[in-house]
Amino acid sequence: QVDAPWVFGVETRDRKNRDALRDHLAAHGIETRNYFYPLHLEPVNFYGDDVGIYDVELPHSEHLAQVGFYLPTHSFLERVDTQYICSVIKAYFQPASAVGESPRNKGWADKERSKILQAS
Repeated sequence: QVDAPWVFGVETRDRKNRDALRDHLAAHGIETRNYFYPLHLEPVNFYGDDVGIYDVELPHSEHLAQVGFYLPTHSFLERVDTQYICSVIKAYFQPASAVGESPRNKGWADKERSKILQAS
């Protein structure tokens, strides 16, 4: 097993491009996640004694939440997986680029994690 970064963030020009790229990746079996929602906008901050405390504007965090997402990172990824992810991203920006078959079946990482948990 190899160490992997917790997240690998990508930022796009706008939300429309982010969502389109995420849809493209999902269509090729690649799971992604949006950047975290800004804490100061979380509904939990608008109840009881907290009302008004978080009435601040944090334009950078609000913008990043709209345009950013995370690519998959975990210790089970191999070079072939990252090459596939890169080829899918390249094909999004250069539609003439070929995307080969996914080197993995859907849900493979969860199965690998389950094996480790069952063995321990």
